[in-house]
Amino acid sequence: MVRPISLVVLASADAALRRRVVPIAGDGLTVGRVDDEGVNLPIDDKLLSRRHATIAQLGRGPVQRLTDHESRNGSFVDGARVNKANLHVGAVLRLGVSVFVVDRDDREALPAVKVGTRDRMLGQSIGFADIEARLDELAAAEGPVVITGEPGTGKSLAAAHIHRKADRSGQLAVVGCRGAGVPLTARDLVGEHEGPAGYFASALDGTLVLEEVDLLAPSLQALLADALATRTFKPVGSDASLPFNARVIASTSASLETALEAGAFSQRLYDLLGNDRVEMTPLRERRVDIPLLAKHFLELEEPDRAFDWSPTFLEKLLVHDWPSNSRELRSVMRRLTMVEEDVTTLRSAHLPKELRTRVHMPSEDALRASAITVHVAPSREELKAMLERYEGDVQRVADHFAKDRRHVYRWLTRHDLSAGDFRKSPE
Repeated sequence: MVRPISLVVLASADAALRRRVVPIAGDGLTVGRVDDEGVNLPIDDKLLSRRHATIAQLGRGPVQRLTDHESRNGSFVDGARVNKANLHVGAVLRLGVSVFVVDRDDREALPAVKVGTRDRMLGQSIGFADIEARLDELAAAEGPVVITGEPGTGKSLAAAHIHRKADRSGQLAVVGCRGAGVPLTARDLVGEHEGPAGYFASALDGTLVLEEVDLLAPSLQALLADALATRTFKPVGSDASLPFNARVIASTSASLETALEAGAFSQRLYDLLGNDRVEMTPLRERRVDIPLLAKHFLELEEPDRAFDWSPTFLEKLLVHDWPSNSRELRSVMRRLTMVEEDVTTLRSAHLPKELRTRVHMPSEDALRASAITVHVAPSREELKAMLERYEGDVQRVADHFAKDRRHVYRWLTRHDLSAGDFRKSPE
């Protein structure tokens, strides 16, 4: 099924727009600050121009063409300011403080997902929904499953998902075929007569997961193939066969076909593993899930601390390619929880250098300063109301008016107000 091209709204000044999926109709989509003639996606955002930019289909293919209508604060595609640009699926678009991802999505909105739950697959993109549906389909079957994908794409979580959905009575036994410093042996798999049980026995009536199965030694590949073919195995030192009824899930970051051609993987085992396969999508191909996963990892590290982030912080997360996928994203989020305790809004400057310098972007303050000539200063009552709302926090007042902090200080002087008068006294 070919889905339509849409803008998935990941951040917006308009809370009602967040998580919306906005289709790009045949005549195109024009974004602007006011609900005016020709503007079919109005957003109440002080950094947007009245008629900011238009996105329309380019030719008959999936590529969309963005045209900036000489907006004051610009249109940004994949982190770079553009006048015109071709938008492919996966492109990251920022207009004002709204951040979008171009995707094939035919839903009205992203589903609400609870973060902070360990050992569960997490996502809200249409690509994630497709993978989850495929895993549910495989869980209903009984044969072996092969899960492929780059490191960090969640192959272990996918295997656990299949086991949980299949509702097997036995345990989930996970074998690292590369070994953890000590090479894997036959005893580890089949156990020993009148000795410790192996992985085959521990997965009785359950699921046996073989991680990086392409690294399994040839002799152990033959042992596994025998168990799959006969549904029995013999512990070391025993003449009696025991039943092998575990569901086998093999995962690999490599190509089994390449390993097969190189003679490093058994043709017999390859055939016995069958054709029930699923490939885990890399994070760069499901960018819609990045904010959700980032919040999830922040909450796992600091469950009692509420973090928010700026539009350019989010944009830099989205345009990074994440070569190590979710594993790398979690590492970055863990480092970010070490910022000062009084920091609640994460900004571009908090990111590691490799994410911060990938593209040259104006800071949030620079963007606010560029809007100076567009908006008049607030009245004394308006400024006072904002100071009361934000308890004298000048940065939050500046964010509200889309200004640089220096302008707030000028307004305070002009109106004979002091931010300190609105701060709460410590109890």
